[in-house]
Amino acid sequence: MKTFSFNWIGICAVVLAVLASCKNDGVEDYEIVVPKQASAVLRTRLDKVLVDSEISRSPLLKLVLSKAANSMGSDADNKLKQLVDDPSLMGIDFAEPVYAFVVSDELYGVSMKVDDESLLSEFVKYLNKQGLCGKVKESNGCQWSSLLDNDIRMVYNDKVLLLMLSLGNSIKVDDKMMLALMNHKADDSFASTLQFAKMQELKAEDVQVYANLGTHRKLFGDALDGLLPKGVKPSDCEAVASLDIHNGGLDVELKYFSSNEKVQAQIDADWGMLQPIKGEYIDKVPKFSKMWVMAGVKGTQLLDMLKRIPKVQDALRAAELGIDAEQMLRSIDGDVMLYSADLEQNYGMIAQLGSTDFMKDVDSWMKSAKEYGFNLTIKGEGQYQIQGDGFDLNWAVDGKQLYFGNDAYQPFTSQGQNRFEGEAKGALLFAFIDLSMTNQMANSVVVKCANTGELSIAINMPSFPGNILKLLSGGINVDEE
Repeated sequence: MKTFSFNWIGICAVVLAVLASCKNDGVEDYEIVVPKQASAVLRTRLDKVLVDSEISRSPLLKLVLSKAANSMGSDADNKLKQLVDDPSLMGIDFAEPVYAFVVSDELYGVSMKVDDESLLSEFVKYLNKQGLCGKVKESNGCQWSSLLDNDIRMVYNDKVLLLMLSLGNSIKVDDKMMLALMNHKADDSFASTLQFAKMQELKAEDVQVYANLGTHRKLFGDALDGLLPKGVKPSDCEAVASLDIHNGGLDVELKYFSSNEKVQAQIDADWGMLQPIKGEYIDKVPKFSKMWVMAGVKGTQLLDMLKRIPKVQDALRAAELGIDAEQMLRSIDGDVMLYSADLEQNYGMIAQLGSTDFMKDVDSWMKSAKEYGFNLTIKGEGQYQIQGDGFDLNWAVDGKQLYFGNDAYQPFTSQGQNRFEGEAKGALLFAFIDLSMTNQMANSVVVKCANTGELSIAINMPSFPGNILKLLSGGINVDEE
């Protein structure tokens, strides 16, 4: 019988080599310095943003750089022109994302990938010569300096450039803190988190952002509380978003989630009010509409969410004086369409109903409406109008459909094929806003929710980015300067 002997030492060596080659799972050192506890992170491809936005060809940019160079003398002028023509001379790899992050309300950082440490050192010496940064000192295998009279601390090695800034008095940036970040292990970094994984799922590379909604709640205002599931704190909720800049407009992608499993389950349940759009009204959008929204809705869950928003709750209470609006909304089950000519007039809503049981109470509504100073009248079969002081609303039930609007109800008929039919059907929510007649830079905005907690926004700007650059440049002719 043959026997086999194994070189266990050799096998272990091979395994360790493989593990070493796979360490950080594709995450690089300049990403690992971003701390796990960062409450907000921005990642951007500067090279792509400059090209896609055409800023690199902007007359305004050329003018600013020219003025800056002239103020620093002829030697600086030549160097600056070289750096503008070939940014790689700074020693930074601009083909890789740049990270900016927030550790607290007062502490901010920026991390970039170093492509060539010697070129970066030359660039820093050039900045020092121009009085823009301090002298470079070497310590702990890194090069250290500062910018703007020591307001910004800088440290770099052959892989990472890290800048940190403190805008308050309670936290100061010190070398010990920065060295700890430079020596971060992957498990201690933002790159090891669910939040980082969510950013990786975003399609656009131009700009990506992560934020904890509680830490940065002032950006969202008090409305945030009403939109969250009952009992959920803003600090338990997070979001990632991306921006794609391209000729003809901007695309935004947003994902809302929680790293707390119980809270995520509540978020999923909350979004359960939406169901796929069947397309009942996709070809029935009134031709005058400048804005329309479609969604698949479960009325009971929708009502629970709407009642958490103070202004909506007040409106429902006011409506209750004349009709049982809550009972109506609770009966919705299926496709819903809202539309408007200009968000002020010719507005309306049509919705599929799961039940019309509330109609048995209409007679009692007509009596109670008078008691509260309203006049509820019958305008036709299943058609009603309720009027009050500065208040005039038409509503109707046609089969298993509920209508609200400022015009008397007319059956909705096909208006021809809707160009968004393919995108809207099957989505949870779809909206279109026509801005072409409002003298805005954008022609239209399309909003789509395809999955729980996700939104995509497409802003159509036919002359973008040229119109924006022209506006910023103010008609500047660089050659004349």
